[in-house]
Amino acid sequence: MDILSFGWVAVLTLFTYSIAMVVWARHGM
Repeated sequence: MDILSFGWVAVLTLFTYSIAMVVWARHGM
């Protein structure tokens, strides 16, 4: 896998994780 694809995977993973954390925090879990 080239570096650009790896970069995109990392960005999408972090973005999804941050969204999940915000939703999780809002529901008070």
